[in-house]
Amino acid sequence: MELLWRIAQVIIPVFMIVAVGWAYGRRTRPDLTAFNRIVLDLLSPLLVYTALASADFHWRDHVVLMGGGATLILVSGAVAGWWRAWPTRSRARWCRW
Repeated sequence: MELLWRIAQVIIPVFMIVAVGWAYGRRTRPDLTAFNRIVLDLLSPLLVYTALASADFHWRDHVVLMGGGATLILVSGAVAGWWRAWPTRSRARWCRW
């Protein structure tokens, strides 16, 4: 029973804040364009940076992942270069979009 009470202590205030925000938005219809721009351009990268900066990273544990990422970047760049160098007329016959 104590576990349910601890969960409720966290979840109920979150739902209350969401309900107040929903009611305010329904009543006043605020213009959130500037706020959304700030969140997407500034706060989201900042959140990712702080999460990555606070985590321990041992590069030896992630060699396979880094190699896969580098391979993906190199292969996609090679395919894009090949596609760009391919003559336009033969590409137009092969690709109809």
